[in-house]
Amino acid sequence: MEQRKFDFDGASVLEKFKAITIKEDRLTPEDQVVVERYQREHDEVSRNLNWYREFFKAKLKEDEDSAHEYEKDKKWFSTKYDAPWYERFKFSPKGGLHRIDKLFEKAKEEFVEKILGYFNSKYNLELTRSKLLEREIIHSKDIVDYIFSKSNGLELEEKGEENLKKNFRETIYWKERIKLQGCKIKFVDYFRLENMFRGGLEISYHNREKVDLFRRVISFFEFETFNVQSLLARQLEDYKEVNVEEEYRDEGEGQKIRGLRLYKNGNVDLRFASPEIAREFWNTFELDFIKER
Repeated sequence: MEQRKFDFDGASVLEKFKAITIKEDRLTPEDQVVVERYQREHDEVSRNLNWYREFFKAKLKEDEDSAHEYEKDKKWFSTKYDAPWYERFKFSPKGGLHRIDKLFEKAKEEFVEKILGYFNSKYNLELTRSKLLEREIIHSKDIVDYIFSKSNGLELEEKGEENLKKNFRETIYWKERIKLQGCKIKFVDYFRLENMFRGGLEISYHNREKVDLFRRVISFFEFETFNVQSLLARQLEDYKEVNVEEEYRDEGEGQKIRGLRLYKNGNVDLRFASPEIAREFWNTFELDFIKER
């Protein structure tokens, strides 16, 4: 294949973004670095794909009938086996142009998914990419605008906290299934346990999203952030097998939540350092607002 150059007409697509200032005052310095990194990666992919698009266009322009000949004689253009995914193809010029369009869509999807995935994970958001993918060309500024438009005027941390509380209350279903008992809160029939083939008990596969949510809840209450896991949350990470004989403990100084116990009937006891802290947990997650049966 002829030597690659990047002074092709197709590069003009990226020129549309030269006037865009990527700096976002709404983002933390850490978030800014992540967004800018993903933007640079996407720009590099787009430049390479544009080069191939112009390459195939030029080959077709040499002779409009040559596309058929390339396909007939198997004179296809290919790249090295270790090339990046966006350069891994072996097509005639006509087929190559079609493939490039598909790869542009894939690159756009991955770009959007990386940024949304980062913010969903860090801030406990629930963002989807559907509306963003309707745009022919996407820039990180568009994605950031979309993220903040979905926060309804709240800071990202506030929106994530709102989502966490709402989702947690929904897993309890009815007020009768949760009881405040001094230093302890009991969740009735919260997890479904099943017998393992080799013995022992495991939390049902269908409850694993609930386990992940419960881990986020107790970590957030302990540290008021989504970025740190408490010791109890880490002990629940391997939820394929659970211990119903002993309490999972976190007795470190200053810990709000001191222990957690699972029972065969699916009940869960969450033990706190004091009755006041148990009440604080109850109020933090607004458990009084759960409907009665």
